[in-house]
Amino acid sequence: MAGPQPKTSYRSSCANPLPLVAELARINKILSVSNTGEHRGIMDAICPGSLVRFGESACFFCSGDALSWVENRDYYQSLAQGVCASSKLTTKDHWVWHAGAWFLCVMTMGQMKPGQFLNDYASTLGPIQAFPRQWTTISHRLLVHEARHSQQFEFAGWFVPPLCLLGPRVRAWVGILPMVLAYGLFPLPLFYCWGRKQLELDAEQQAWRMGLQQGWMTDADVRRRALEFAASVSSWHYGRAWPHEWTVQQFQSTAEAVISSAASRPDHERSADSAAGGHPDEPQTDPLDENRSQ
Repeated sequence: MAGPQPKTSYRSSCANPLPLVAELARINKILSVSNTGEHRGIMDAICPGSLVRFGESACFFCSGDALSWVENRDYYQSLAQGVCASSKLTTKDHWVWHAGAWFLCVMTMGQMKPGQFLNDYASTLGPIQAFPRQWTTISHRLLVHEARHSQQFEFAGWFVPPLCLLGPRVRAWVGILPMVLAYGLFPLPLFYCWGRKQLELDAEQQAWRMGLQQGWMTDADVRRRALEFAASVSSWHYGRAWPHEWTVQQFQSTAEAVISSAASRPDHERSADSAAGGHPDEPQTDPLDENRSQ
């Protein structure tokens, strides 16, 4: 299960980065998803063309000074656990992910290259959510998406008695078999895999809902994301899970339903969600300081 790579990808570096770039890199990591026009303008003024997009992560690299989200793993994991308590974040360095990359390459007849799976996509297996080590940040939308997949594994684990009674973490692990059947084979592994399309839409819908409630997504963001993700799910990167036109139609209608539901909530409830800070897009305090104080 993967977070798709946006169509736009910018890769560049600065030959002689200014000292201030390193500090801005630290700030960029702390803010997690500081991808606003204002932020891009600051970066372009100091290091033109330095913004990079890897998968769902808005980040940048300057030669000799690349950062990794791993340095702030505890912060990201705490956010993921706010969605699914059994979540555990890791990198894609383990051989299991490399084996999975080659398996997907074969299953998609070479359309999904191993490097794409390992470098441009996030993936979830049971309670484990794996992200490429070279990403400097992870967007909140993607964290929610992948944590929702872990919730799906937990639910699937209820179909494996009596092991399902051993707690959420065990349920997430034993739910792998029913999830593989639903996500990979129902009713067909390619072209008409209704289970894969529905599970991805469910995870994305949860991210849209939380993003609108807590203010780190707008209506326009949701509509744009629905079109982008529908294109990905109906592409070879997802084994052409469902016909493109049908996928676009369902994702758009779901996005409008989520937007309508969010708009119908009282303003004070939406404000309370944002103020609660359970999943902020741009925290007002340094998360590293928060981790040290806990």
